[in-house]
Amino acid sequence: MKKRNLQILSEIIRHPNLKSGDLEKQFKITRRQLAYALAQINQELVDHQLPKITRTPRGEFVTPSEVADFFNVQATEAPQPYVYREEDERILLICLYLLVSDELLSLVHIYDFSGVSRTTTSADLKAVGRFLEERQLTLKYTRQAGYFIAGSEQVMRNLLNYLVTQLLTYDDGRSSVEQLGKVPTEQVIHFIHKIENVRNVTYSDESFSFLMLAVLMNVTRNLSHRAKDTPYFEHQISDTQEFAQLKPLIPQSWLTSDSDAEWLVILLLSANTIRGDVGVADQALVAAIRTMVAKFEQQTFIKVADQDDFVKRLLAHLRPAIFRVRYGLHLRDIGIGQVMAADPRHRFLVDTIDAIIEPLEKLTGKTIPEDERNLIAFYFDGELEKSADLHVSKERAAVVCTNGLIVSKLMIQNLRRLFPEISFLSATSAREFEHFSGDYDLVFTTVPLKTSARQYIIHPLLSEDEQVQLRYRVLNDIGVKNIQTGISALTAIVRKHAKITDSAGLDHALRRFLADQGVEDLPEVHQPRLSALTAPNLIQIGQSRDWQNALQQAIEPLERLDYVTDPFRQTLIDETAAADNYSFIGTEVAIPHTVPENGVLNNGFAFYILKQPVIYPNGFHIRMIVPIAVKDTDQHLQAIQELSEIIADTTTLKQLLNAKSGQQAYEILQRYESKSGANLK
Repeated sequence: MKKRNLQILSEIIRHPNLKSGDLEKQFKITRRQLAYALAQINQELVDHQLPKITRTPRGEFVTPSEVADFFNVQATEAPQPYVYREEDERILLICLYLLVSDELLSLVHIYDFSGVSRTTTSADLKAVGRFLEERQLTLKYTRQAGYFIAGSEQVMRNLLNYLVTQLLTYDDGRSSVEQLGKVPTEQVIHFIHKIENVRNVTYSDESFSFLMLAVLMNVTRNLSHRAKDTPYFEHQISDTQEFAQLKPLIPQSWLTSDSDAEWLVILLLSANTIRGDVGVADQALVAAIRTMVAKFEQQTFIKVADQDDFVKRLLAHLRPAIFRVRYGLHLRDIGIGQVMAADPRHRFLVDTIDAIIEPLEKLTGKTIPEDERNLIAFYFDGELEKSADLHVSKERAAVVCTNGLIVSKLMIQNLRRLFPEISFLSATSAREFEHFSGDYDLVFTTVPLKTSARQYIIHPLLSEDEQVQLRYRVLNDIGVKNIQTGISALTAIVRKHAKITDSAGLDHALRRFLADQGVEDLPEVHQPRLSALTAPNLIQIGQSRDWQNALQQAIEPLERLDYVTDPFRQTLIDETAAADNYSFIGTEVAIPHTVPENGVLNNGFAFYILKQPVIYPNGFHIRMIVPIAVKDTDQHLQAIQELSEIIADTTTLKQLLNAKSGQQAYEILQRYESKSGANLK
């Protein structure tokens, strides 16, 4: 059964009083499309020897109990294609989905979200139940409420933060979390940057990434109203100076209760910083630190020269740790374990901290966890060295791609691989970047921007040589490594011991070698090829009088075959008409697309090859329109890469534009794939 039909059936079973108009509004479909879907559903039921869904004279649906039972327990062995997540990651994502979704979640919703079969999803839900029980929470299901997590709201909020930290360890974790958010990522980044400015601190790179997603998910849970205004964290820190300082900065639309505000503030106060002052007096903590420093001097025979300054700097680092321990916000992986294992000096310092930690444990009333002790040891070591950085501060970058959502996602993926030395926070539009440009140090963009940030204007899909040249330029600019100095030194050594016959070639080879150092090798990602996301019946050959008519004709097979619904078409028309629309590859091919929420039901690429070009609002003479429906935004990147390569290949593009039928055009795409053997990493 098709994905949308299963969702419609789920709603009918759970809400028998629904009317046709309710379903049309919920799924943004027409009466004709709903009637067609219901006919398909009933045919599927008949095929499984089940009775049909009928209607009462008042228009209410009647669902036989056999259908409801079958729907809830019957499994299908057909997996959803091209989804390759490990079980552990699926469990984390399902838990997060249950915590933040504002829908009533059925089994269909969950296996649709997970992208695996119902059999696998049923097994995953059992594992989710065990996972939650270990954390004093319970997975429950009722016909009225669907699947949900029951238990203490504060425990669930802690779990939400833990899920974010764990998902960040997966290659697609960041994007998977962002897709569940109900507010724009750029707004969250801007909010955290504003907090840094007001508090006069700089969060570590890991802390910023965590905060960005943790705030996004906590706000999304707030907006889902699943907490039901429970006072889960009320009057815990409301009398502190920090709360009074930070609460006015939180957008009111993000909050549904006083607890929501206090919880967001405690997240901000408990995150590690690499620079900054506390800004408030905490006499009890200052006294505990002074006692610890005195004991440290006795244990190590190290005399701290300027004890007041030393205590002040330690205070800025230890106050977040105290918040974490006091309120159960301990993050299970702070990232210090590898350093401890590699450096005997730090092992000695940890033993010393174990001996002097008592004042902090008395202050919090709790045992300081082991990795928090490791972190405190690191801070003591760092401050004694006059360097308190646990993490190297990275430049923060944005990616601005005027080619739209799909190409910008591909750009940021490639740039993160190419520059592990830089923290890429988001891919955004030119308009959004201009509003939030002050939140970034660097911007990689396809068009010039008005910004004080250092900008690099690049093609959205860089060749290998272009990547080397860009890395060489950027790393020299930001001072991470002076590649030119290294090239000069190596060339001098070679010249001293050997005869150089090709200076330019040697320079190029050395530049490539030094620039490649540190570039991350991403694990292979299995994704569908372009030919798997299109078909002969999605490809049309024809002509149209203007771009509006051409665009609607291009979208028609996606609508007819249930890849998209009405909002998709209207959104693409509106965006194409906008002055700042840049959804193109080259100047002859338009690739209109939008976010899944605007009526996308399945992944698919349609092609409309025009015998005569149509003129777009920006003046481009467009010969081919490729409307792209992206439901799963991580499953299209290889296809868009191949599409870009085909358009750049003049011979193949010419063959495609001269195709006489959809079947012939499809065979051209298949031949190109066979010839290229491209496999996007």
